[in-house]
Amino acid sequence: MPDINKMISDANGMRKNALKMLQEYMAHYAALEKEVQSRFQEEFSHNNHKIAGLEDFHQLSYICKKNFGTVRSACNLLSRMSDLSGFDISEHDELVKELDKILKD
Repeated sequence: MPDINKMISDANGMRKNALKMLQEYMAHYAALEKEVQSRFQEEFSHNNHKIAGLEDFHQLSYICKKNFGTVRSACNLLSRMSDLSGFDISEHDELVKELDKILKD
């Protein structure tokens, strides 16, 4: 039978690691979105405020913004998960032995 306390500890550790990685990913996407948007605006102004020829750039900018929102939502979901570390589910052999002894008497 698996040790519940170890499983709880592993689940908490996995959540913390995933959250940390997602936060790093979110920071990377934020920088990427900012850079793509800045470059798009720059090219857009050089193109006399016409989108012709910048469709791919515009699409990339939109996808980066959408992906950033998705990663941010995933971070929020993980951060709202309840911490299980306050639970200690362990069998106490002494209590079981004492109960067996009482029941036998």
